[in-house]
Amino acid sequence: MKKKHALLSLVGAAVISSCVPGYGKELKNEDSEEGQALIDSISAEMKNVKNFEMKVKEDFSHGSLFGMAITNVKTEQLLLVNENNDMYTTYSGTWDEGKQEMTSYMFFNGKDNPTCYGQTSLVNGDNSYSVAGFREDEGCYGFYNIFLSGLKFYDLCANPSEFLKEQFGNFRFFNTSTIIYSIDTTSHFYTKGKGNLTIKIDKKVNIRSEADEKENIVSEVFVATYDKFVFKSASVEQTTDYGNKYFWDVSFTKKDYFTIDFPEAMKHRQS
Repeated sequence: MKKKHALLSLVGAAVISSCVPGYGKELKNEDSEEGQALIDSISAEMKNVKNFEMKVKEDFSHGSLFGMAITNVKTEQLLLVNENNDMYTTYSGTWDEGKQEMTSYMFFNGKDNPTCYGQTSLVNGDNSYSVAGFREDEGCYGFYNIFLSGLKFYDLCANPSEFLKEQFGNFRFFNTSTIIYSIDTTSHFYTKGKGNLTIKIDKKVNIRSEADEKENIVSEVFVATYDKFVFKSASVEQTTDYGNKYFWDVSFTKKDYFTIDFPEAMKHRQS
């Protein structure tokens, strides 16, 4: 596998002395000490962030629902997490001939399995469906999975040090059906000053074989921004070898401690 990318020290980054509108000054190789210190400080501060709000938007040309193909999919999710690991989320998705709405709550009481309760409604063509209950009830496990779906974006982007160390060169949301023959990656680091950092990563992926008829990602642009030493936003634009596109963007807000108002159905389980 061939890779071209900057390590945490920024050594090898193909950069020039410039400013990009909205991003600030581009860090050059000789600025690697400054860049590393900034990454370390952000990573340290993010470990102290225990209460936050996150919003996720996705836009992709096609996907699947219960094994059925759906097209022109747009989703929005609001996720609230406090330092007790109590969580609340709302989710909405629309696609050609369908839509889904979901609200879900999660409560941790120190046990291995958290209490999770939610309600959802779904319309797809002439079919409709609605359910409410705890995750162990029939048809309700999705009320737990929706938190995992949102938190994957936090796990990916929140800590720049972990992202660059663990995820670099391997990040893709769609599974590929063949061996990745090469990934050509260029990275750029920008800052507007103390506590501010933007990481921009461009990838070109060579994965298609002559026998491969499945759709795969061939290019990806990833941008993550941190401000006041805290994760602020991230976005990805991916293009497949069929010319389809996939977008997502995340906004993140650090919050003071807050409580979540759980529905009556959950309160008797919180004692």
